[in-house]
Amino acid sequence: MITENCKMGDTLFRVLNDFSGVTDVADEKQKLAALSLQFAIIAKVVICGGCFEIDGKRRIYPLEVEFYYHEEEENGLKDPVMYHTDDHDGRKLEYFPLGSLNCHVSGIDITFENKEKRYRASFLIRKYKVCKYDGEMWQVDKECESRSTYIYEDMFMHIPLFNGINVKWISEASPHCNKKIIVNPRINVAEYEKNNEGKFVKVEITKEDYNKLSSNEKKEYFSDCGKRLKRCKRMWNYSIVNY
Repeated sequence: MITENCKMGDTLFRVLNDFSGVTDVADEKQKLAALSLQFAIIAKVVICGGCFEIDGKRRIYPLEVEFYYHEEEENGLKDPVMYHTDDHDGRKLEYFPLGSLNCHVSGIDITFENKEKRYRASFLIRKYKVCKYDGEMWQVDKECESRSTYIYEDMFMHIPLFNGINVKWISEASPHCNKKIIVNPRINVAEYEKNNEGKFVKVEITKEDYNKLSSNEKKEYFSDCGKRLKRCKRMWNYSIVNY
């Protein structure tokens, strides 16, 4: 199991490989607490301990990552918003190899699933820095990109196909490794509950009821496509302060 004994010298492969999930924990609160501990350790390595390098010409330094975790067993811990699950897709899906890129409409996930324990786990790169190699040194191209879907352009644009595209993780201290990492709820992720048919649905509030709430209570909701949705309370978003 991944533990707090992990050091900054640990590679991304090691911490993802050591992640154990929480399928052996019965209580949901204990599951969430154990996951938060493991996610915090992975986030530190991702944000402070390296970068993605593409063909030796471009580097992506994560500044903010967001975690997702879903157990496929019927009574397991569910994460209905997660894309790569049997429940979300409506069919049995293969399990991704450790460290796979999962490209979807919200950006790119790095996955660390487990077929034997039947859980899905991944982190989304929400915010990042881009550097380019000018032949002599690495130069900053983008100090901070907060639009997660722009990673497709920053990672793959203008990379020739003919010699192959090489995307790899480089383990080294990031330029921002001394900055503080803060924890927040996931961004624009709704709380879910089971309806009378046993299906997970987003927790929504009417405009009239929303207007009756206090200012602090209104912070528990966000707007999406004209609807007021309750925010997910899972503190699985990790980012650098003031970036």
